[in-house]
Amino acid sequence: MVLTLLWRQVLGVQDLTRLLAREDINGVKLQVWATWLFYAIFLDLGDAVES
Repeated sequence: MVLTLLWRQVLGVQDLTRLLAREDINGVKLQVWATWLFYAIFLDLGDAVES
């Protein structure tokens, strides 16, 4: 279960990297959004591992 979540996050990072390769304001907005998203995901994953 934890490995599946981690693998999905890795794939998500790859997708975001491709999207952020475009240099426009939407890329900056996406980067800020992605930072918050990954912070929330890793907090949730940490809670899942802890319990």
